[in-house]
Amino acid sequence: MRAAISLFAVVACAGGLAAADPIVPNAGRHTSSGFLARASDDGKTVVTLGSEFCVRVWDVATGTQVRELWVNPLLNITEQWNVMWLAPDGKTLALRYHTKDEPRGRLALVPLDGPNVGTYRVVGGHPFDVDHVCFSPDGKRIATACKCPPVVVWDVATGKRVCEIQHDADLRASGLAFTPDGKKLTASLPVANVGEDKRSTIATHDAATGKRLSAFEHGNGTPIDYGRPMWAPDGETLALHRDVLTLREPDGALRRTIGTTHTVPGKVTYPVAADFDAKGRLLVAWHESGEWLVRDEIANKDLARIKRPDPLREPRISFTASGHALVRGSERLAVYDLNAKAPVAREFRVAVPPVAGLGWATGPTLAWGSDARSNTTANVDPLGAALDFDTLRSVPVPAKGVTRRVFEWDGAKIYNEGSRALTVTNGKSVVLDFKAGYDWEGIESATLLGPGYSVASTSDGLITFDSKTGQRLTAHKSDGSAVLSASPGARFFAAAKGYDPLIRVYDPKRAEPVLTVFAAGEEWVAWTPAGAWASSPAAGKWAGTLTKPAAGKLPTFVPFDPKLRDPDKVKAALK
Repeated sequence: MRAAISLFAVVACAGGLAAADPIVPNAGRHTSSGFLARASDDGKTVVTLGSEFCVRVWDVATGTQVRELWVNPLLNITEQWNVMWLAPDGKTLALRYHTKDEPRGRLALVPLDGPNVGTYRVVGGHPFDVDHVCFSPDGKRIATACKCPPVVVWDVATGKRVCEIQHDADLRASGLAFTPDGKKLTASLPVANVGEDKRSTIATHDAATGKRLSAFEHGNGTPIDYGRPMWAPDGETLALHRDVLTLREPDGALRRTIGTTHTVPGKVTYPVAADFDAKGRLLVAWHESGEWLVRDEIANKDLARIKRPDPLREPRISFTASGHALVRGSERLAVYDLNAKAPVAREFRVAVPPVAGLGWATGPTLAWGSDARSNTTANVDPLGAALDFDTLRSVPVPAKGVTRRVFEWDGAKIYNEGSRALTVTNGKSVVLDFKAGYDWEGIESATLLGPGYSVASTSDGLITFDSKTGQRLTAHKSDGSAVLSASPGARFFAAAKGYDPLIRVYDPKRAEPVLTVFAAGEEWVAWTPAGAWASSPAAGKWAGTLTKPAAGKLPTFVPFDPKLRDPDKVKAALK
C-alpha cells in the first residue's frame, strides 16, 4: 500500500480558514490508488478505505456511493495494510485504532448503518497493534491478536473481554476463524519460523471460555507458511491456506493436499486467494499470466476466468459467503457472481485517476495525464487535460512546446537520475554528486529548472539545488514526488506523486507549494496556502475541511466556503 496523502495546512488569514485547518480533497471517490476493499457476506455492499482516511460504502447493484465516513481521528498510520475488517452483515467496521496520544493494541468499531452512524467505540487492550481480527458469524463477538499472546475474544455490544487464549510461542498468531456456529475459535499459532522450518499449531478453543478443545501441528519443516484457517459451512472440513492449500478433518486428519501449484495445459499456477462459500464450495483463485482461474476445488470444477486489472499495480481478489468474487484494481472494483453460468463483472470506479504525467507550456499552461507513459521526456500523448493559469480555464493540451522533465539546459546537464545517485554537471565540472544514504533509498525523479536550479525528489524529500555550485537551497514540504516538470522561464516547477490526483506547484526558493491543484480529467480545483480557491464548474465542492467532532464522533466534510472563491488570488500565485 502507498503512504497516506499529506494534507496541506492553511495559514490564518483575515476572513479565511482557521490556522492549521487541513484542506481535504473530496470528489466522492478515493484520492489514491492505494485503498482497501472488503465485501459483505451477501456481496451486495463493498466498503473501501482510502489513504485520505475516508471510508466509503458502495452499493454493488448500482455502483454508487451510499455513505462516506472520515476516520482521521482513529488512524495515525503511514501504511494501510491490515487495518480494516468488516462484519459479515456489512454493518460494522473494525479499524485498527492507532493515535499519537493513546495506547496501541485497540480497535475502533464504526457503525455503517442505523442510528449510530457517525460514531465509534473503542475496544481492546493488546500491548501492540492488532494484526488479525475475526468477527463471529452473527457479528456479536470479535477475536483479535497481535504479535504476542494472548488471542482475545470481545463482546461487540459491550466492548468487554469474553475470554483469552494463551499460547507459548513468541511469534504472533497468523490466522483466526470462528466455527460456523460461532461457539468455537480456531487459531493458527506458530511454533517455528526458522529458515525453511515453518510450522503452526492449529488449535480450536471454546469461544466463551478460551479452553483448548483440540490441536494439531500443521507443516513439516518444508517452506510453507502457518496457514489461514477456514471452516466449511457444515463445520466438517477445515481448510488451511497461505503458500499451501490443504483440507483437513476437524481433528486435523489430512483429507487432501491441493498443493502449491495447479497445472493447466502448458501452465503452472499458484493459489492467491481461497475461501468457502455458503454452498460449501471452496473457491480458489489461481494466478495465471494476466488473469485468475477461479475454481471450486471441492467439486474440481472451473468456474470463471477473471482478467486481472492493472497487472502492474498489485490487484487483489477475494470471495464472499454468497459466492461472489471481489476484484480490486488501482481505481476500480469489480464484483463477479460465481453462481452464474457465465459470471460477468459489475464494475465501478472508486478512486480518482492519479496524475502520472506533467507538462508545462507557455501561458503558463499546465497539462497532466493519468497514464504512466505520460511521464516521459518526449512531447507525446497521453497528457489528456490542461489548465491555463492566465484565464483559469481548461484548455486542450498544446500540440507543441510542452516541457516535461529537462535534462540539459544552457550547459548544465543532469543524469544518473532514477538510481541512488544524482549528478549535475556544468560544462566539464561536476557541481552536484548527490547520493542516497541507505540501500533502500533512492532518487524518484529529477529535472533541471533553468540553468540555475536542479530539483530532485529523493528519499530525503523534495530538494532544490544550485546547479552551478551544488549547494542545497530549499527542502520543500512534500512526502515524495515521482513526477516533476519545469515551467517556461524556470520560475516554478510542478510535482505529483504519481499515484494520487494532487499537483503541487513550487517556487524553488519556498518550502511550501504556492498552489495545489486537485485534477480529475478536465475538472480541477486549485487553492493557495491562504485558502483562496478557484475551480472548474463541476469541481466547486471537491475540496474543503473537516469539522472538529466531540469524543466518540467522526468528523464531517465541509466544502470550501464560496466566500473564499477568489480566482484573482489563484492567478496571482504564479505571477
